Amino acid sequence: MFQLNIVSLSLKEKCKTPNPLPAGLPDLNPGKTLECYANVRLENGQKLEAKDFVHLKASGMIAQVQSIWKAENNAPGKSVLLLKKCLPGQMIVFYAMREILVSGDVVFLSVKVTSHYSGATHRKLSQYVYPRVTPDEWNQAISKGIKKWVEEPFRPAITKQTANKGPKNKGKQVASTSTTTFF
Repeated sequence: MFQLNIVSLSLKEKCKTPNPLPAGLPDLNPGKTLECYANVRLENGQKLEAKDFVHLKASGMIAQVQSIWKAENNAPGKSVLLLKKCLPGQMIVFYAMREILVSGDVVFLSVKVTSHYSGATHRKLSQYVYPRVTPDEWNQAISKGIKKWVEEPFRPAITKQTANKGPKNKGKQVASTSTTTFF
């Protein structure tokens, strides 16, 4: 099983058998021709192909790679993996291993995880439905923030006392202080 770290990929060859374009994939790369690739090589040298199992560190999910897609003329890092989610099955005592069941749930995973930078892409990749914020909820959140800001006392300025050793008082030790404020 591969530990799929989000790394750069070098695409080697296109799929030998043409795969039908999965529904929803064109939404991630609008207006681009998508190509299916047979395998990719990860930065650590491992080769990733269709039917391989991967463990996604971020979510802890185990999935099976169905196909690897890339928009034409895009960098290999813009690749998208079509994955089927896997579920833990029963424990097989004889082999001391757990059975992994491939479910019918299909998800897309962007290799470079552009979802960290784009909210729209994140929603498409994660298939999470975000509730719409109402104006009342928005106003309540702002009011709560302003209230917290007003109630919280400002942090006092840190002062540093230094001895003034100027040329006027040469030979005498006079301890005067000057205050420097740091923010």
